[in-house]
Amino acid sequence: MATGIPSGLGGSLGFAAESTVGTFVTPARWLFFEKESLALKKTLATSAALNTTLYQYGTRRVLTATDVTGAVDLELQDRQLGLLIQHMLGSTPVVTAAGTGAWKQVHNTGTNAGLGLSVQVGRPDINGTVNAFSYAGVKVSDWSIDLSEGAIGKLALTLDGISQTTATSYSAPSFIQSNPLHFAQGALKVGGTAAVTSGVTAITGGVATSGSTYAAAVTQIQIKSTNPVNTNRHTLGSLLKKEQLPNAMRVISGTVDLEFANLTDYYAYQAAATEGSFALELTLTGAQIASSGSNASLDIVIPACYADDVPINVDGPDTLHQKVSFTALSDGSTTPIQFTYVSADSAA
Repeated sequence: MATGIPSGLGGSLGFAAESTVGTFVTPARWLFFEKESLALKKTLATSAALNTTLYQYGTRRVLTATDVTGAVDLELQDRQLGLLIQHMLGSTPVVTAAGTGAWKQVHNTGTNAGLGLSVQVGRPDINGTVNAFSYAGVKVSDWSIDLSEGAIGKLALTLDGISQTTATSYSAPSFIQSNPLHFAQGALKVGGTAAVTSGVTAITGGVATSGSTYAAAVTQIQIKSTNPVNTNRHTLGSLLKKEQLPNAMRVISGTVDLEFANLTDYYAYQAAATEGSFALELTLTGAQIASSGSNASLDIVIPACYADDVPINVDGPDTLHQKVSFTALSDGSTTPIQFTYVSADSAA
């Protein structure tokens, strides 16, 4: 057991990729995080058999299955997020050099079958002892990215795991220093044409965040996805379930909150709701990576968004806003969503 700060201030969160889903791997990276709620969930059964008394016997209550569920809230940062992005999308990342000391990871969607994370949470007790809670076979079942005016970008993960143990030794964190990615570093492009070149989807044209265009007046954006998996693969003879496999279509959706600039912009979204789709690209650009000539960045491309709702209301004396909600679907030729992550990390 390690000794540290006797409160959440001394908590830690470590991750590692598993070679075999459900077999714990010692954490290889630790991320700055805001909170976590991973927990062991028990399925219990108590005998209903009559026993000539008014109460059931404690000896006839049995543990029949265990699961792990919970969530992790983190900040977007310019290093160490590649592994989580891989498990969010089920991607096989393509990593190429982006200058001396800089690397570009391209993540497209794929199956998360065969992908598992090991997660270790360091939880300090009031004596300062950091207790290791180790989770294996962890999948990302939902995720969301949020950017709000004046704030650091947020990444929220809903997780589902196979097992928990407190018997595994605590691995003290070894942080790689990183910088937050925040709202003021963002740029949004709406519209344009998506095309794939050498496996990479790019948007040409569209309305960028410049001048007096409506995209420049964005005050909040959220992108989220469900990754449905069968979380109840309990089979005869074991407390633990088998690997969680995909069992439903994923749903990518989001919202863009922007100032109401003019009816032209309103009609553009209104038409998209009934007549077709629009491309969307969100880019966060950080500082230059050493002397590489490349800046740290996170770029998200969604080629085919469909506007679901575009309400504009007077709800007080302030500036009117137009909150566009959208659903992203496959266009059959490009990826439904692509993440490109430029960092000083040579691998995801």
